[in-house]
Amino acid sequence: MRVLGIETSCDETGVALYEAGVGIRAERLASQISLHAAYGGVVPELASRDHIAKLLPMVETVLEDAQIELGGLDAIAYTAGPGLIGALMVGGSLASSLAYATVMSLHDGLSRTADTAIDELPGTIGRTRTYIDQHLAERLDVERLAEIAGLSRAHFVRVFTKSVGQSPASYVASQRLQLAQRLLTATDAAILEVAAACGFADANYFAKVFRRMTDATPTAFRSNRLGPLGGSSS
Repeated sequence: MRVLGIETSCDETGVALYEAGVGIRAERLASQISLHAAYGGVVPELASRDHIAKLLPMVETVLEDAQIELGGLDAIAYTAGPGLIGALMVGGSLASSLAYATVMSLHDGLSRTADTAIDELPGTIGRTRTYIDQHLAERLDVERLAEIAGLSRAHFVRVFTKSVGQSPASYVASQRLQLAQRLLTATDAAILEVAAACGFADANYFAKVFRRMTDATPTAFRSNRLGPLGGSSS
């Protein structure tokens, strides 16, 4: 059994991956001592913001160090208390978001009817597209995707765009938007959780991007989908 553990109760951000029979496969810990030193104690708002900035990259690093993908986890655990309420919410929200993203990825894998079947794409691009679809909550810049494909940045962009019909950045954005729409419709996850599941550490920025692409805020989109048929976005 593999469990990802997340700790954000106070002034330390901790992530570890435990495997039964093996022990700790990988771990990371970030302290906020210097951040709060000038105030003589922990400032809750600063603690929460620092957790938001560091937590997702740390999760990615731990999974990479352990050579385990998100779908290879059996459980995700987080500190629910005691602790600073805002700091605890950061860990809880990300844990929930990662779980939602994993479930939706599995669902998509069973029911996908994509325009271009992955097994019909060139090998490196097919693998990269699969990676994108399974890691929407993580960092997916072009440089990282090119590295995964084993191609130079320029060559990767050309081959991906020709094969898929969209640039890598456009494809990632469209897949994240589709995931966000599904989560907003099928779950009661908070906007912060949906944002994190779609690779956005900042819920406000997520809302701006979502509105630019759909002409509706995430909240309005959810209300219209769950409300009476025929409602219009506002």
